[in-house]
Amino acid sequence: MMKTVTLFALLACFTFSTKACAQNNETLQVPSTYDQGLKFCEGTVKYKNALLVSNFGTEKLDPLNTMGKGYISKIENGKVSLLIPSDGHLSAPKGMAVVSNHLFIADVAKIVVYNLKKINEKPSVISMPKEDVFVNDLVALGHMLMVSVTNTGKLYGIDVSNLSSLSTAKPMLVGNIPGANGLAVSAGLLYIASYNPTGTPNQQNVVYAVDITKPDQPLTKFIPNLPHGQYDGMAMSSNGERMYISSWVTSNEKEPAVFMVDLTDPQKHVRKLDFGVKFSGPADITVTDGVIWIPDLPSSTVYRFNL
Repeated sequence: MMKTVTLFALLACFTFSTKACAQNNETLQVPSTYDQGLKFCEGTVKYKNALLVSNFGTEKLDPLNTMGKGYISKIENGKVSLLIPSDGHLSAPKGMAVVSNHLFIADVAKIVVYNLKKINEKPSVISMPKEDVFVNDLVALGHMLMVSVTNTGKLYGIDVSNLSSLSTAKPMLVGNIPGANGLAVSAGLLYIASYNPTGTPNQQNVVYAVDITKPDQPLTKFIPNLPHGQYDGMAMSSNGERMYISSWVTSNEKEPAVFMVDLTDPQKHVRKLDFGVKFSGPADITVTDGVIWIPDLPSSTVYRFNL
């Protein structure tokens, strides 16, 4: 049986305390849209001058399919191209992270790793415990890869410092977060978005922050008054002052939305961003260089907005 280890043994960070939550609207400009060659796009990650996009490639939306039709697209200079074809290694690729020019991709019950310098080589596969099928998001903290699993609510750490033996890397259980989904890190803080796959979120489905400066520190709700919801993607601004969170539904917002939290605000007020777009299911967002990329999973579309 896998032994649970404390987050303190893996990382170092600090925590925030928050007291209030309010919602205001903030309108942004008309987006650029990308849908050519995309099919159920869930995850995004920046790599050099391009945005990488994970796709299921199936005829029907099934986040737990094992059909092997998944692939990775690349958006660069306003054009969509194919980076990793449907080669049978990916089925429902979701969140991604880049470590030392290696692309780590969350997939069903596993993590698939491609060498971006040798993209045609056979990928490595890190197997997850058999009950952890809904492997969802990844974030790299140095050579420690944090992994969320939505169906079991588990958070793992994987040492990926030895890139030549990734197939033997062992996931270490470091925490349990209800419906663990999107992950983000900034200034040593690790944030976890909670998503209820039943479609009926409860009071546990909020956004959490983990303080690992102290051993056995309990999980903390980042914004105590945040409405419960189906929180999915998370991303930080380059200066670490703003957090962006996508949600398929909340107790206040019955439709999918993207929210912004100003981390410099002592009250941590939440603002709903009005993009002028009716999202179907905003997933694993990316923020970089004053731009927010929002993959809308059911509509197979990626939106690009200037912030």
